[in-house]
Amino acid sequence: LLVGAPWEGTPYRKMGDVYKCPIPDTYRRGCVPLHLSNSITVSNATELQDNMTLGMTLVNDPIGNGFLACGPLWAQHCGSSYFTAGVCTNVSADFQVTSTLTPAAQRCGLFMDIVIVLDGSNSIYPWQEVQNFVINIVKKFHIGPGQSRNGGGSTRFGVRTIHWHLGIARWACEGVQDVENIYSRPFVRTASALCQSLQVVRSEAFSPLFGAREGASKVMIVVTDGESHDSEDLTEAIAACERDNITRYAIAVLGYYKRKNIDPSNFISELKAISSEPEEKHFINVADEAALNDIVGTLGERIFSLEGTVTQNETSFDMEMSQVGFSAAVVKDGILLGAVGAYDWGGSVVRKRGTHFTVPARSAFGKEAPVELQNHAAYLGYSVGSARPSRYAEHYIAGAPRFNHTGKVLIFSLDEQAHVTVHQAIHGDQIGSYFGSEVLSVDVDSDGVSDLLLVGAPMYLGPGNRETGRVYVYTLTQ
Repeated sequence: LLVGAPWEGTPYRKMGDVYKCPIPDTYRRGCVPLHLSNSITVSNATELQDNMTLGMTLVNDPIGNGFLACGPLWAQHCGSSYFTAGVCTNVSADFQVTSTLTPAAQRCGLFMDIVIVLDGSNSIYPWQEVQNFVINIVKKFHIGPGQSRNGGGSTRFGVRTIHWHLGIARWACEGVQDVENIYSRPFVRTASALCQSLQVVRSEAFSPLFGAREGASKVMIVVTDGESHDSEDLTEAIAACERDNITRYAIAVLGYYKRKNIDPSNFISELKAISSEPEEKHFINVADEAALNDIVGTLGERIFSLEGTVTQNETSFDMEMSQVGFSAAVVKDGILLGAVGAYDWGGSVVRKRGTHFTVPARSAFGKEAPVELQNHAAYLGYSVGSARPSRYAEHYIAGAPRFNHTGKVLIFSLDEQAHVTVHQAIHGDQIGSYFGSEVLSVDVDSDGVSDLLLVGAPMYLGPGNRETGRVYVYTLTQ
């Protein structure tokens, strides 16, 4: 007997687990935890396993003698947001985790490759202030699998050094260590070759050889305190960056100009030309090197508003909060999973067949999920099941206990292209009864055809306004 314990763990890390209990317990050994959470990991995602409620859902694996255990509150960290996409794990007959599944996990909106171009000439002083600025801005980056990567380089006349590559640091703390290893050579009299450096960064630092990722947004941050000595190449360098879709932030440090009482107009014009449009978002000037740290917060906000913290707007979610695995049922050739948080908690289902997942679109259920009720948290997928109208056909069943406050059950089919055909919708008749929170089909005469559908409404108010609950019994016909 397998028993789920979704709140198993320490007070601050209740990851959940599954216990195996021998039947009969001849030797009185009792139930033993499988410690499944120790073996669950999702590659290419910054995951939060705390309180993931592993073991909340358990179903037999239709292929083999293992089982599927789900933790619907497993979260994916994207920037400053956490998305509860849900996780399920396949466990073999000898209780070993064979694979981990996150059908609703998505690539973060913060999918960026960021390169910092630093002026390493001797005029920028003190260097420690520049280093502190880079350390603090790197701490602002959401560095992790599927999120941001950062790299950095410095420029002098004829000397262009890539200090660390994209992808070297998997986490922000590692990025900080990389920055701390950067040093300047203030005793060598040098001049900035900025335009050449822009070309090197564009062609080399943003190349796969140095860790750049296909599909990632490209961001370049240029920090310098003086005009370039190769300005004749500026137009060509900017045009090349535009062709490669590199978003450029330019930071003008005016300390040298103030100390020497020099007019910085030409310098500012050059940096504004380097920065992307609109200029007011991508160009910043500071009074001196010490003032760099005053703009860390502003720069971080501007960079990470490039794509936002999610791919949707702040009030709309597709599968990010879906909580796949909230419920599950074994169906023909696979497993049907409930996803109550999908589509702004309107809910949906996900079908697993082997390694393939079928995920219906937001509009898949058509008139059964009208626009006027789409933001009312119907929780479709709170319960799932299946029924056999004949020996050769199978229909899926999903409950939506909060639909229009009275609850609803859908009987439907789902094809390989994720198209949904609703065969019947059954509505609850009492507000708040949670009609559809459990569904079960029954083959009374064991002929391979489902005869009855049972629907639970545990909050149903009976005589005397007592919350007695109710089970509805429906006859299934072709």
